[in-house]
Parts: sequence; structure tokens; C-alpha cells
Amino acid sequence: MIKSNNSYRGYLLIILVILFFVTALSVFILLIQGKKITPSGQIIETGVVRLLSDVGDIKVYLNGKEVSRSNNLVQNVPIGKNTILVRKAGFSDWEKVIKVDSSKVLELTARLYPEEFNIDQITSLNINSFGYSSDLSNMYFTVTGESEEENGIWRINLSNGIFDFGSGEIKPQKIFAFNIELTNSLKEEHLLSVSPDGSSVLIETSLNKKYIWSAQKPNELIDLEVDLGFKATKIAWFTSNSIIVFNNDVLFERRLNSEENRLITYQPQSNITYCNGSGFSYWIGKETGTIYRYQNGDSVQIPLFEDAKDLGSITSLECLNNINEVVVEDSQGYYFIDFATNFIDRIARDVEITNISADGNTIIYKDVATWYSYNIKDISGTDTFDTQTYLLESVPYNNTAYIVDGGNTLAIFDRNVENKNLLLLSDIDGENVNNVLKNVTLGNGKAAMMQSDRKKLFVVIKESNTDGTTSSMLYVVDLTK
Repeated sequence: MIKSNNSYRGYLLIILVILFFVTALSVFILLIQGKKITPSGQIIETGVVRLLSDVGDIKVYLNGKEVSRSNNLVQNVPIGKNTILVRKAGFSDWEKVIKVDSSKVLELTARLYPEEFNIDQITSLNINSFGYSSDLSNMYFTVTGESEEENGIWRINLSNGIFDFGSGEIKPQKIFAFNIELTNSLKEEHLLSVSPDGSSVLIETSLNKKYIWSAQKPNELIDLEVDLGFKATKIAWFTSNSIIVFNNDVLFERRLNSEENRLITYQPQSNITYCNGSGFSYWIGKETGTIYRYQNGDSVQIPLFEDAKDLGSITSLECLNNINEVVVEDSQGYYFIDFATNFIDRIARDVEITNISADGNTIIYKDVATWYSYNIKDISGTDTFDTQTYLLESVPYNNTAYIVDGGNTLAIFDRNVENKNLLLLSDIDGENVNNVLKNVTLGNGKAAMMQSDRKKLFVVIKESNTDGTTSSMLYVVDLTK
């Protein structure tokens, strides 16, 4: 009888062990499927948030409760809408309402700014016009003042980590001196754009004079009217050694080193519709309305896929960073198109596009009363995109907004708050607005630019002089402390 009881207990123990492992395995399977068991035994689906931040030692709160973050992952986030809050002492809070899906990991980057900013003046030179290289490693600017020694083209290295606040050791370098004739010619308003590799500069005056300075010929300023033999209507960088020239009914590439011209299209008595990217262009055939892409000296027809065949006559084009992506406009509005995946998405109608990010993934536009941002995100492993349109409630209509980095941060110049001029930074959706500078007047154009590591913000600020004139000076704002 004792032997029988021992056998029974042995079998029972084996069954209990098996049940334990089955239960543990079931719980494990539920967890890896993104599900959670509540204290009452209810099984609910959850998701995962990968939360990155440009500052360390942050505290994370989910729906009002502090949660842990392991390897940048916040686990067991309820499906649907949640509020996530990121905090660190000495920095502004970052908060966002998020929508979590069990089928994918939601990627977030919390950008926190210090409650107080350090600002240093980089140079006392009076800047006329300026431009940044696409990677923000260099800034070029012109000086056309009373000092003959200062007048010319200047360059300053803005590379990450180069600034030590308060040291005053970093100085701009004068790379080309203007003579009196050039100084007088460039005293009026002019634009400055930098080549894709950051080594050359295109200067365009309000009187349609165009010049190029190149590091390959540092002692020469090319007068493009003399070089081309005519005054071109529009010129833009194509590659680091070539430009796209548009003149009424002809569009061609000009190789600067070889002085070779390559015809893109000739359309007599027509205003050519085209856009220009880095090393590629799109243009529309006059007779058929066909889309062509020009690259490496050749134009190829780009046929419209099925979902895009309902487009009307294309009236404008905007090239993005990706060679396969373009924004087109017809009578019904603007559309984003990716020819590699046959994807098309309507952006908006009756609006004005004001800014496109360097990475091509964010478009800023406005209608008669409101600003918006349109964001494009490639869904990994698929042939589609996640596109979102955000109403920028933080941007008063009659003010200025543009992308200040590669495509994640918005600079807002607000002139309407208590009669004070404010420079604000926000997420690209207009949320988490931070006041960086107040009582400032910014220089013309995109007066603020941020380094790729987001540690420094460079700002051109206009200052009033005692004689009633103004000077534009370059400052750097520390975003880390």
C-alpha cells in the first residue's frame, strides 16, 4: 500500500512538472507574440516602443506611470493610443500621444532641450548672404561692407565637436577677395548656394548676375554670363562639377571642368517643366506630357504605373533626395510618387510648398491660413510607405517655418508673441515647442541650421547699429546644457 502511494505521488509530481513547463511555455509564447497577462488572468495584446534620446539618464512615463527602458525598448505598451513622457532634470519635458500596433515596433526619438541656452558669437564680420553645405560641415558667406580687407567670400568649418564654448579659437577663413567692382555688384541682395560636396559656391544677384567660386580654381570667380556666352534664366547645382542651365526653351548640363554642354531637352516656344536633384533631373515632354529622367548624360522615359495614370497635365515638379522619388502637381494638387515601388499618395490641393528636407522625407507647405508638414517613412521590407500629414498649430500663418536639420526638427520664427521675436524649435509635427532665443531678428533666408548630432545650432542674427544701420552676425547656440 505504501508502495502504491509512492508511485501515485511520483506520477503526480511528473504531471505537475509537465504542467509547469507547459504553462511557462505558453506564457513565453504570449510574451513573444506581444501579449500580456493581467493580474485577473485576462490576456491582452501589447506592443513595443523603441525610444531613443539625444540625452542620457532620462525617466520615461507611460500614461502617467514611470516605466523601465531596456536597450532603448519600452515593453508591454497597450495597443492603441498612449501618452509617453520623457523627463530629465535641467531639460524641458518631451511628451507625445502615440498609437501602438502589436505587429510592429514603434520608433521614437525624444529630443530634449536645456531649460537655459548658452550662446556665443562666432564672428564680428557683417554677413551679407550665406549658405550651408548639405552635411552642415561648412558655412560660406559673403561680406560687402566698408572694409576692403573684409570684403569677399568666407568659409567656416562647422564640423561636429569643433567648437569649445568661450575659447574663441575658431575663426572663419577668407577664401576669395572681392575687388571694388564685385563689392559694388554684390552689395544688393544676392543668393548663395553650395555644391553637393561643399567645395564650391554659386552666387546669384538680384540683377541676374551669376558667379561660381570653386576650390579647384580658388583664385578665380567665374562670371557665368561670360562663360556661357549669354545670361541664363536659371542656374542650379547638378553635381559637384556641373550645373543645370535653363534658358527659356532649352535645358542643358554644363560641365565646369571640361566646359562641355550636354543637351537635356529643347522645347521651342515652351516653358520647360523640370526639377533638379543631386545628379539627376526630371522633366516633362512638351507634346506628350511624358515624364523623363536625366542622369549621366542621358534622358530615359519613366512610364506611369497603373495607379498614377489618372494624373492630369503635370504643371510642376519637385525632386527629392531619392532618385526614384518626385513630387508632381496637376490640377488636383500635389502628389508624392515613388517609381521604384509604384507608390502614389496625394499630398494636398491649393497649397504652396515652402521647404523640403535634405533627406527628402519631409515637406513643409501652407494654404491660405495654415502650415502643414508631410512626412514620408519607408516601411522596411515592403513596397509601400507610411505617409502622415501634420497640422502645424504652433506656426502662426504670417511667420516663418523651415526644417533646420536633415529632416527631424522645425525652426519657427514667431513675431507675434507679446511683440517679441522668438526663435523656436519643435518636432517635425509641430509638437514639443521650445523657446531658444527671444528679442532677435534673423538674417535673410534659412538663418538657423543645426549640426547632424544636434549639439549646436548656428544662427545669423541682425543687430542694430548706433548709426541706424544693421549688421548680421553669426552665433552658435549650445543645445546640450
